[in-house]
Amino acid sequence: GQITYSTGPVSFGYRQAFQDKGTAATASRDIESMSVAFNVNDNFAISYGVQDTTVEAISATAAVTEEVTGISAAYTSGAASVRVNHSKSDNDNGVTGVDDETTEVSLVLSF
Repeated sequence: GQITYSTGPVSFGYRQAFQDKGTAATASRDIESMSVAFNVNDNFAISYGVQDTTVEAISATAAVTEEVTGISAAYTSGAASVRVNHSKSDNDNGVTGVDDETTEVSLVLSF
């Protein structure tokens, strides 16, 4: 299930889910995520989010939790938007010690 709440320029979100693979010897996943977004003004918005995905243990294989965090900002002026997103994952795809980091900058034009 999920819950969202907005008040003025701030929005909060929380989500919890369970993914059952339904196959023997296949790990199920517990997912929990939270986010907050803030509209600084009509043109500028920022947001931050965290998601933890726990791949459950199978026999001798221990449970592993992947944590993904991200921060985004967007500035809009007329028909143009500049967006920046930075995200980082620890134990990427449920593999211990595998980390990943991404930064994306984009320009969106509407006609």
